[in-house]
Amino acid sequence: MYNKKDGILVVIALIMVVALFKQFNSQIETTESSSDYVHEEHNTSLEEQAEEEKYELANEELNFAETEGYRDFSKAELEALYRTLDYEKLNYEISLLINEHRRSLGLKELEYYSEYKEGSEQISKELADYGYITPEGQDPHTRPNGEDTDSVFDEDLYYRGVGENLSFSYNKNNPYTLVSEKHLAERFFNNWMNSEGHRKNMESTAYTGFSFAVYPVTNGNTMRAEKGEDGQYHNYEQVPESWGIGIMGTLTLIVSPD
Repeated sequence: MYNKKDGILVVIALIMVVALFKQFNSQIETTESSSDYVHEEHNTSLEEQAEEEKYELANEELNFAETEGYRDFSKAELEALYRTLDYEKLNYEISLLINEHRRSLGLKELEYYSEYKEGSEQISKELADYGYITPEGQDPHTRPNGEDTDSVFDEDLYYRGVGENLSFSYNKNNPYTLVSEKHLAERFFNNWMNSEGHRKNMESTAYTGFSFAVYPVTNGNTMRAEKGEDGQYHNYEQVPESWGIGIMGTLTLIVSPD
């Protein structure tokens, strides 16, 4: 049986391996741009092996709740885990999924616009800090302060038009689901593919680019609610221990200025 300390040690060990090889690769790689994630199909480096192991562990059912209570991780510990995410890789992984689907429909691929990452991340963080996808008593796609979620972007983008997919998921007390970019991309992509409205957003020809961000609930306030016929959520309550920690995902779909 896994326990909390063993889980933390394994996660930290994997993170250290990845960090060391990223540092080594950065010394010999001079052609990678800040907005493009370079993928080597036949690269069998230890970094890739560590990521693959991290991904596999993220898809296992590890029940930390039965041991020392993974949900008792401190805010600082959870934020430290979150900061190990590689946002270029996270967006690269979801771009593979979105664009494979679009190509199957004969549609043009979407480009990752890294300049909008901070806005997508802000939306995810604000809603994660609240503890759910929509604040109680508010319409969907609303920030805790009552403003529309797309108000985080500058006026130019705001008036051009922004599409948005939101999703709130639960990690089932498995810490690897917070640090595997591949797992996170697949989880949220599949959530949106299983919803007609969200899928159509990803298929729309109105958009030319996207930005994707996630953020975990770090304050212990993970909630669930029921969506009523009025389109709003009701009956907010803390989730059971077995559900673990909430993770908020935001996919911002962008209209080209041209």
